[in-house]
Amino acid sequence: MATPPEELRRTVSHEAGHAAISVHLGLRFHPIKIHDAGMYDGSVEPDLSGEDSENKSRVDEIARKQVIVAYAGAEAQRMLHPDQPESEIAASAEDDHCKIRNIAEECKLSSADLEHAKQEAALLVEQFRDAIQAIAEVLWRNRRLTYAEAKEIYEARLK
Repeated sequence: MATPPEELRRTVSHEAGHAAISVHLGLRFHPIKIHDAGMYDGSVEPDLSGEDSENKSRVDEIARKQVIVAYAGAEAQRMLHPDQPESEIAASAEDDHCKIRNIAEECKLSSADLEHAKQEAALLVEQFRDAIQAIAEVLWRNRRLTYAEAKEIYEARLK
């Protein structure tokens, strides 16, 4: 069953939020693919293949950034679709909240750490609104986006 266009637009905005903030924080990700059928419409998955998993401070920093990126999807959706009910935004962010909980447990992040990350995500999404919108348009058009493409769009918006 095909996803209705407005719901797909919201998914694209959500994933564009993840992508833009990932680029801003220097977290590479695997290509994003948007599907117009089924329950699972898109995902931004970090590419940590080049990271040093033995360096505790680096692991903690990456975890903090991943939490910010996870919150950024719903924040972008909220910003770009202000009339969407909060219950729908929360439902679309269920996987993100699961990731956040897992990272918080694994890295022993406090509720204050999570609240700070959520606030930082909201500020960054607002700050990089133009880049998020531009990334969303390319993702909507192509249904696919790489880290390099997102970075190019992001950098063009900074000029």
